Amino acid sequence: MAIAGLGISSCDDGFLEVPSNDTITLDNFFTSESDLRVATAALYGKVWFDFNDKFYYALGDGRANNIFAPYSDYVYPFTNFTETSLTGPLVSAWGSFYNVIGQANNTINNIEANATNVSEEAKNEAIAEARFMRGTAYWYLASLWGNVPIITDNAAIVNNPIIPTNPRNDVFEFAIRDLEFAATHLPLEATQNGRLNQWSAYGMLARLYLSYAGLHNVDDRNGGIRDTEYLELARKAAEKVCVESGLELNESYAELFTLDGNNDAESLFALQWVGGTTEYGITNTQQAYFAWNSEITGDDAAWGYYTFASWDMIREYDSRETVRLHSTFATYGAEYPEINQAAGGYLYEETDRANIKKVSLVQRKILKVLLPE
Repeated sequence: MAIAGLGISSCDDGFLEVPSNDTITLDNFFTSESDLRVATAALYGKVWFDFNDKFYYALGDGRANNIFAPYSDYVYPFTNFTETSLTGPLVSAWGSFYNVIGQANNTINNIEANATNVSEEAKNEAIAEARFMRGTAYWYLASLWGNVPIITDNAAIVNNPIIPTNPRNDVFEFAIRDLEFAATHLPLEATQNGRLNQWSAYGMLARLYLSYAGLHNVDDRNGGIRDTEYLELARKAAEKVCVESGLELNESYAELFTLDGNNDAESLFALQWVGGTTEYGITNTQQAYFAWNSEITGDDAAWGYYTFASWDMIREYDSRETVRLHSTFATYGAEYPEINQAAGGYLYEETDRANIKKVSLVQRKILKVLLPE
C-alpha cells in the first residue's frame, strides 16, 4: 500500500486534469450560432432588473410629477427633488447599468477570443447585440451622471478597481460608436421575436444623437442651443426607421398594452421578462407596484393602491379624448374586459383617484426566454 501511495503521489500533475464532458467551458462553448444566441439572451432581462424595478419610473414619471405616490419612499425623493447619492433606486440603477456593461463586455470579449466554427457575420451579429446593450447603458449614464468610467475589460480592473471617470462627451461618443456598430451588423429582421434588429439600433441612435445635440457643448456661450449637426443625424436615424423599415404603428393604441400586443412591430426594443415564477430578478416587478388590488394580478402582489395619476397629469388630457387616458390610467366607470377575464372583465369604481392601468396589465405577460427553440 505504501508503494502504491508513492506511485500515485509521484505522478505528473496533468494526471488529474481530465477534460469535462458535461460542463460548459470557454473551450467547448461559442462553437455554434445557437451558443451565441444563448450568450446574448442574458442581456435582455436580469442585468437590467435593478434599473427597471423602481428607478425607471421613479425618476421618469416621479420627477415629472405624472404620478402621485404620497407614501412611497422611492418615488417622492425624485418628485420633491430631495434625492441624494444614497437614494436607493439611484444606487440600484448605477449598479444595474454597470451589470449590463460588465455582462456585455464578457460576451463581446469571449466571442472575439473563443468563437469557432461560426461565420464572421454571426459573430458580428452577436457582438452587435451586446454593443447595443452596452451603448444604451452608457447613454443613460452619460445623460444622468455625466462623467463616468468607461470599462471595456472587466478583468483588467480586478486588481485596480479604483479608476478615473471619463468626460461626458467621451462617454456619449463611446455609446454612439457602440450603437453605430449595432446598426451596421444587426439583421434587418430579428432572428427571434423580441430580439434586436437593425431598426432597434437606428431608433436608439436617434435618441442618442438628440440627447448629445443639446449636451455635448453646453456652456454659457451657446445659450443652450442644440448642435444642428447632431440634430440632423437624429433626423436621419429616425427617418431610417420611419421610411425604410416598413414597420408601422399599431392601429390601436390600447393594443400595445395587452398580451396580444407584446413584442409587436411597433416595439423596437423591449426588455424580456419571465412570468409564472417567483424567482426574484427575472420577473418584472412593476406590476406589483402599480396594481391596485389582487384582482389585477391574481395574487397578493398588488401594492399600488396609493400610486396613481397626479392631478397635473390628468388635466393634460383633452376631455373629449378617452382612448389614451383609458389605456394609461383607470378612471371611474372604465371597463377593462382584458383584465380578470375569468370573471368577465373588470370595472373600475374608485371615485377619488385614477390608478395606473397601463403597466398593471402589460407587465403580467409571460414571456419566452430568448433561447433557441
